[in-house]
Amino acid sequence: MNLKKEDLFKFLQNHNIKRNDLVLIHGNAAIFTQVQGDSKKEKIRNFWKFIKDYFDKRGTIIVPTFSYSLTNKKVFNSKKTASTLGKFAETFRKLKFTDRTNHPIFSVSFFGSHSKDIMKCSNDTCFGQNSLFGYLNLKKAKLLCLGCSYNEFTYTHYIEEKFGINYRYHKKFKGFYIFKGKKRKIETNYFVRDLDYSIDTKLNLKKIISILKKKKKYRYKNFGRLSSHSVDAKYFYLEAVKKLKINKHYLIG
Repeated sequence: MNLKKEDLFKFLQNHNIKRNDLVLIHGNAAIFTQVQGDSKKEKIRNFWKFIKDYFDKRGTIIVPTFSYSLTNKKVFNSKKTASTLGKFAETFRKLKFTDRTNHPIFSVSFFGSHSKDIMKCSNDTCFGQNSLFGYLNLKKAKLLCLGCSYNEFTYTHYIEEKFGINYRYHKKFKGFYIFKGKKRKIETNYFVRDLDYSIDTKLNLKKIISILKKKKKYRYKNFGRLSSHSVDAKYFYLEAVKKLKINKHYLIG
């Protein structure tokens, strides 16, 4: 399959993603194989070029480039530390037109009109109100999973922390990161899973996705042969909180 620029544009439109939107994309590198190009390198280059060409000067794209550096007692360097999320994240991180946050656990790479504000998001918290994920909620971002499960929506942990669920708890991680060529101390609050909790605490968003689908706030449209999902962050938040008030395990059960 060799999807062209117009195919990608139509795909994004089918997901109700506009040229001026703020979009967080979780992705699987298998997506690249669907794109027009005579080699793997050209397919990757074309995919990111098509993405960039779709958005106008008001649009913004964010891709998770998480490293979990502090949790592994490693020094984080936004310019050099590789993402642990694979080729999709790494190819985006290395693009000349993208920048990366200094968060030593949950960094993201990005380009677009929201860039300055994204860089101002707090590194002192992973999922708190002043985090990147809090910003996504504030700005009514859209969340897109390309070739991966909707259970990849890391934004869900922002909702869990905001609501105060009891199967996670706050844990502080201390370490170092490189900023402007100098090694600096950093401490961040991570709302971690309680591995000793009475039931499995891994995300299971099937129930809420079903509800959002009925309300036409969730979209399922393949990218080529690969399943893809999108949802409006604000609607996701509002529906999740409503259900959590009834069942505290709603996002994991």
